[in-house]
Amino acid sequence: MLHFLRQGLMAALKQPFAVCILYLYQFAWGILLYKFVQSVVVPLLHRYPGSDQPQSAVHLFLAEGQFRLFKTDLIQPYLWWIILLLGIRMLLSPMLSAGVFYSLEHPNMNAGYRFVKGIRQLILPFFGFYLLQTLLTLAPLYFLAPKAVHVFREAISYQEILISLLPAVFLYILYVFLIQLFFLFLQFNQTSDTRTGFFNMLAVIMKQGLRIAGNALLIAILGGILAVAATTVSYVWAGFAALIIQQLYPFLRMFLKMWSIAAQHQLWRSSRYSG
Repeated sequence: MLHFLRQGLMAALKQPFAVCILYLYQFAWGILLYKFVQSVVVPLLHRYPGSDQPQSAVHLFLAEGQFRLFKTDLIQPYLWWIILLLGIRMLLSPMLSAGVFYSLEHPNMNAGYRFVKGIRQLILPFFGFYLLQTLLTLAPLYFLAPKAVHVFREAISYQEILISLLPAVFLYILYVFLIQLFFLFLQFNQTSDTRTGFFNMLAVIMKQGLRIAGNALLIAILGGILAVAATTVSYVWAGFAALIIQQLYPFLRMFLKMWSIAAQHQLWRSSRYSG
Protein backbone atom coordinates (compact mmCIF):
# COMPACT_ATOMS: atom_id res chain seq x y z
CA MET A 1 0.00 0.00 0.00
CA LEU A 2 2.81 2.41 0.85
CA HIS A 3 4.37 1.54 -2.50
CA PHE A 4 1.36 2.96 -4.35
CA LEU A 5 1.31 6.01 -2.10
CA ARG A 6 4.94 6.72 -3.02
CA GLN A 7 4.23 6.19 -6.71
CA GLY A 8 1.14 8.39 -6.42
CA LEU A 9 3.19 11.13 -4.78
CA MET A 10 5.69 11.06 -7.63
CA ALA A 11 2.85 11.16 -10.17
CA ALA A 12 1.15 14.05 -8.35
CA LEU A 13 4.38 16.05 -8.34
CA LYS A 14 4.36 15.79 -12.14
CA GLN A 15 0.93 17.45 -12.35
CA PRO A 16 1.54 21.08 -11.29
CA PHE A 17 -0.72 22.40 -14.05
CA ALA A 18 -3.70 20.29 -12.94
CA VAL A 19 -3.12 21.13 -9.25
CA CYS A 20 -3.03 24.86 -10.06
CA ILE A 21 -6.23 24.58 -12.11
CA LEU A 22 -7.99 22.82 -9.22
CA TYR A 23 -6.71 25.45 -6.79
CA LEU A 24 -7.89 28.35 -8.97
CA TYR A 25 -11.26 26.67 -9.41
CA GLN A 26 -11.74 26.27 -5.64
CA PHE A 27 -10.51 29.83 -5.05
CA ALA A 28 -12.90 31.32 -7.61
CA TRP A 29 -15.79 29.19 -6.38
CA GLY A 30 -15.14 30.27 -2.79
CA ILE A 31 -15.16 33.95 -3.74
CA LEU A 32 -18.37 33.50 -5.74
CA LEU A 33 -20.16 31.81 -2.83
CA TYR A 34 -18.84 34.41 -0.39
CA LYS A 35 -20.14 37.26 -2.51
CA PHE A 36 -23.51 35.55 -2.93
CA VAL A 37 -23.94 34.93 0.80
CA GLN A 38 -22.72 38.45 1.55
CA SER A 39 -25.31 39.95 -0.81
CA VAL A 40 -28.04 38.07 1.08
CA VAL A 41 -26.89 38.33 4.70
CA VAL A 42 -25.50 41.89 4.91
CA PRO A 43 -28.78 43.66 3.96
CA LEU A 44 -30.57 41.54 6.59
CA LEU A 45 -28.04 42.44 9.26
CA HIS A 46 -28.48 46.14 8.50
CA ARG A 47 -32.19 45.78 9.30
CA TYR A 48 -31.74 43.59 12.38
CA PRO A 49 -32.66 45.49 15.60
CA GLY A 50 -29.70 46.65 17.66
CA SER A 51 -28.99 45.71 21.24
CA ASP A 52 -30.62 48.93 22.44
CA GLN A 53 -33.95 47.88 20.91
CA PRO A 54 -36.60 45.99 22.95
CA GLN A 55 -37.15 42.27 22.48
CA SER A 56 -40.44 42.98 20.75
CA ALA A 57 -38.48 44.59 17.88
CA VAL A 58 -36.65 41.31 17.30
CA HIS A 59 -39.95 39.39 17.28
CA LEU A 60 -41.37 41.89 14.81
CA PHE A 61 -38.29 41.52 12.57
CA LEU A 62 -38.62 37.70 12.58
CA ALA A 63 -42.38 37.86 11.94
CA GLU A 64 -41.86 40.24 9.02
CA GLY A 65 -39.12 38.02 7.61
CA GLN A 66 -41.33 34.94 7.85
CA PHE A 67 -44.19 36.74 6.13
CA ARG A 68 -42.01 38.01 3.27
CA LEU A 69 -40.39 34.60 2.88
CA PHE A 70 -43.59 32.56 2.60
CA LYS A 71 -46.16 35.06 1.35
CA THR A 72 -44.19 36.97 -1.27
CA ASP A 73 -41.84 36.19 -4.16
CA LEU A 74 -38.83 37.60 -2.29
CA ILE A 75 -36.98 34.29 -2.29
CA GLN A 76 -37.43 33.50 -5.99
CA PRO A 77 -34.38 35.43 -7.31
CA TYR A 78 -32.18 33.74 -4.71
CA LEU A 79 -33.55 30.30 -5.64
CA TRP A 80 -32.77 30.96 -9.30
CA TRP A 81 -29.24 32.03 -8.35
CA ILE A 82 -28.77 28.84 -6.31
CA ILE A 83 -30.01 26.72 -9.22
CA LEU A 84 -27.66 28.58 -11.58
CA LEU A 85 -24.68 28.05 -9.25
CA LEU A 86 -25.50 24.35 -8.89
CA GLY A 87 -25.74 24.04 -12.66
CA ILE A 88 -22.35 25.67 -13.12
CA ARG A 89 -20.88 23.38 -10.47
CA MET A 90 -22.37 20.29 -12.11
CA LEU A 91 -20.88 21.32 -15.46
CA LEU A 92 -17.40 22.31 -14.27
CA SER A 93 -16.76 19.43 -11.86
CA PRO A 94 -16.84 16.63 -14.49
CA MET A 95 -14.87 18.83 -16.90
CA LEU A 96 -12.05 19.25 -14.40
CA SER A 97 -12.18 15.57 -13.48
CA ALA A 98 -11.84 14.65 -17.15
CA GLY A 99 -8.76 16.85 -17.49
CA VAL A 100 -7.16 15.50 -14.30
CA PHE A 101 -7.77 11.82 -15.08
CA TYR A 102 -6.55 12.15 -18.67
CA SER A 103 -3.43 13.97 -17.45
CA LEU A 104 -2.64 11.09 -15.08
CA GLU A 105 -3.17 8.51 -17.81
CA HIS A 106 -0.98 10.40 -20.35
CA PRO A 107 1.84 12.02 -18.34
CA ASN A 108 4.16 12.31 -21.35
CA MET A 109 1.99 14.84 -23.17
CA ASN A 110 2.25 18.59 -22.73
CA ALA A 111 0.51 19.56 -19.45
CA GLY A 112 -1.98 22.07 -20.84
CA TYR A 113 -2.64 20.08 -24.01
CA ARG A 114 -3.41 16.81 -22.22
CA PHE A 115 -5.71 18.58 -19.75
CA VAL A 116 -7.76 20.23 -22.49
CA LYS A 117 -7.75 17.07 -24.63
CA GLY A 118 -9.07 15.10 -21.67
CA ILE A 119 -11.97 17.53 -21.32
CA ARG A 120 -12.78 17.33 -25.03
CA GLN A 121 -12.68 13.52 -25.15
CA LEU A 122 -14.23 12.59 -21.79
CA ILE A 123 -16.68 15.36 -20.88
CA LEU A 124 -19.81 13.42 -21.94
CA PRO A 125 -19.12 10.13 -20.12
CA PHE A 126 -17.75 11.96 -17.08
CA PHE A 127 -20.84 14.15 -16.97
CA GLY A 128 -22.97 11.00 -17.02
CA PHE A 129 -20.88 9.47 -14.21
CA TYR A 130 -21.26 12.66 -12.19
CA LEU A 131 -25.03 12.69 -12.54
CA LEU A 132 -25.31 9.00 -11.66
CA GLN A 133 -22.99 9.37 -8.67
CA THR A 134 -24.98 12.37 -7.43
CA LEU A 135 -28.26 10.45 -7.73
CA LEU A 136 -26.87 7.40 -5.93
CA THR A 137 -25.39 9.61 -3.20
CA LEU A 138 -28.65 11.45 -2.58
CA ALA A 139 -30.99 8.44 -2.96
CA PRO A 140 -30.65 7.13 0.65
CA LEU A 141 -31.60 10.57 1.98
CA TYR A 142 -35.13 9.91 0.71
CA PHE A 143 -35.42 7.32 3.48
CA LEU A 144 -33.06 8.86 6.05
CA ALA A 145 -34.51 12.40 6.07
CA PRO A 146 -38.00 11.38 7.30
CA LYS A 147 -36.41 9.23 9.99
CA ALA A 148 -34.22 12.13 11.13
CA VAL A 149 -37.22 14.47 11.27
CA HIS A 150 -39.17 11.91 13.32
CA VAL A 151 -36.27 11.47 15.75
CA PHE A 152 -35.89 15.23 16.23
CA ARG A 153 -39.60 15.57 16.93
CA GLU A 154 -39.85 12.66 19.36
CA ALA A 155 -36.50 12.82 21.15
CA ILE A 156 -36.34 14.44 24.58
CA SER A 157 -32.56 15.00 24.66
CA TYR A 158 -29.60 15.50 22.34
CA GLN A 159 -28.12 12.26 23.64
CA GLU A 160 -31.19 10.35 22.46
CA ILE A 161 -30.93 12.01 19.04
CA LEU A 162 -27.25 11.07 18.81
CA ILE A 163 -27.85 7.44 19.81
CA SER A 164 -30.77 7.09 17.39
CA LEU A 165 -29.12 8.67 14.35
CA LEU A 166 -25.46 7.71 14.77
CA PRO A 167 -25.71 4.19 13.21
CA ALA A 168 -27.62 5.53 10.18
CA VAL A 169 -25.20 8.43 9.75
CA PHE A 170 -22.20 6.09 9.99
CA LEU A 171 -23.67 3.70 7.40
CA TYR A 172 -24.47 6.60 5.09
CA ILE A 173 -20.92 7.98 5.34
CA LEU A 174 -19.56 4.50 4.58
CA TYR A 175 -21.95 4.20 1.63
CA VAL A 176 -20.86 7.56 0.20
CA PHE A 177 -17.19 6.60 0.67
CA LEU A 178 -17.68 3.35 -1.27
CA ILE A 179 -19.68 5.08 -4.01
CA GLN A 180 -16.88 7.64 -4.47
CA LEU A 181 -14.24 4.91 -4.75
CA PHE A 182 -16.36 2.91 -7.19
CA PHE A 183 -16.86 5.87 -9.52
CA LEU A 184 -13.19 6.79 -9.18
CA PHE A 185 -12.21 3.46 -10.75
CA LEU A 186 -15.05 3.67 -13.24
CA GLN A 187 -13.47 6.91 -14.49
CA PHE A 188 -10.00 5.33 -14.52
CA ASN A 189 -11.35 2.60 -16.76
CA GLN A 190 -13.09 5.11 -19.04
CA THR A 191 -9.86 7.11 -19.40
CA SER A 192 -7.66 4.11 -20.15
CA ASP A 193 -6.61 3.38 -23.74
CA THR A 194 -6.92 -0.35 -22.95
CA ARG A 195 -10.40 -0.19 -21.44
CA THR A 196 -11.64 -3.35 -19.76
CA GLY A 197 -15.17 -4.64 -19.32
CA PHE A 198 -17.32 -3.60 -16.40
CA PHE A 199 -17.04 -6.93 -14.61
CA ASN A 200 -13.26 -7.04 -15.06
CA MET A 201 -13.07 -3.58 -13.51
CA LEU A 202 -15.34 -4.73 -10.68
CA ALA A 203 -13.07 -7.74 -10.11
CA VAL A 204 -10.08 -5.40 -9.71
CA ILE A 205 -11.99 -3.33 -7.16
CA MET A 206 -13.01 -6.42 -5.19
CA LYS A 207 -9.50 -7.89 -5.29
CA GLN A 208 -7.76 -4.66 -4.25
CA GLY A 209 -10.52 -3.39 -1.96
CA LEU A 210 -8.43 -3.22 1.21
CA ARG A 211 -5.57 -1.42 -0.51
CA ILE A 212 -7.96 1.01 -2.18
CA ALA A 213 -9.68 1.84 1.10
CA GLY A 214 -6.34 2.00 2.92
CA ASN A 215 -4.88 4.49 0.44
CA ALA A 216 -7.94 6.72 0.69
CA LEU A 217 -8.06 6.58 4.50
CA LEU A 218 -4.35 7.30 4.96
CA ILE A 219 -4.44 10.40 2.78
CA ALA A 220 -7.73 11.50 4.40
CA ILE A 221 -6.06 11.20 7.83
CA LEU A 222 -3.08 13.16 6.53
CA GLY A 223 -5.46 15.83 5.24
CA GLY A 224 -7.17 16.00 8.63
CA ILE A 225 -3.83 16.38 10.41
CA LEU A 226 -2.86 19.13 7.97
CA ALA A 227 -6.15 20.97 8.59
CA VAL A 228 -5.76 20.77 12.37
CA ALA A 229 -2.13 21.90 12.13
CA ALA A 230 -3.00 24.87 9.89
CA THR A 231 -5.81 25.97 12.22
CA THR A 232 -3.66 25.56 15.34
CA VAL A 233 -0.73 27.47 13.87
CA SER A 234 -3.09 30.27 12.77
CA TYR A 235 -4.24 30.72 16.37
CA VAL A 236 -0.79 30.38 17.93
CA TRP A 237 1.10 32.52 15.40
CA ALA A 238 -1.53 35.13 14.64
CA GLY A 239 -0.19 37.65 12.17
CA PHE A 240 1.66 37.49 8.86
CA ALA A 241 2.73 33.85 9.37
CA ALA A 242 -0.89 32.82 9.91
CA LEU A 243 -1.90 34.70 6.75
CA ILE A 244 0.72 32.85 4.68
CA ILE A 245 -0.36 29.49 6.09
CA GLN A 246 -4.03 30.19 5.39
CA GLN A 247 -3.16 31.07 1.79
CA LEU A 248 -1.02 27.96 1.32
CA TYR A 249 -3.43 25.51 2.95
CA PRO A 250 -6.01 25.40 0.08
CA PHE A 251 -3.19 24.71 -2.39
CA LEU A 252 -1.85 21.91 -0.18
CA ARG A 253 -5.37 20.51 0.13
CA MET A 254 -5.66 20.38 -3.67
CA PHE A 255 -2.29 18.66 -3.87
CA LEU A 256 -3.46 16.04 -1.35
CA LYS A 257 -6.54 15.48 -3.50
CA MET A 258 -4.33 14.99 -6.55
CA TRP A 259 -2.08 12.65 -4.55
CA SER A 260 -5.06 10.57 -3.49
CA ILE A 261 -6.31 10.21 -7.07
CA ALA A 262 -2.79 9.50 -8.38
CA ALA A 263 -2.17 6.79 -5.75
CA GLN A 264 -5.39 5.02 -6.68
CA HIS A 265 -4.51 5.41 -10.37
CA GLN A 266 -1.15 3.73 -9.80
CA LEU A 267 -2.90 0.86 -8.04
CA TRP A 268 -5.38 0.61 -10.91
CA ARG A 269 -2.64 0.49 -13.55
CA SER A 270 -0.67 -2.12 -11.61
CA SER A 271 -3.74 -4.34 -11.14
CA ARG A 272 -4.84 -3.90 -14.74
CA TYR A 273 -1.50 -4.89 -16.26
CA SER A 274 -0.82 -7.69 -13.78
CA GLY A 275 -4.33 -9.07 -14.04
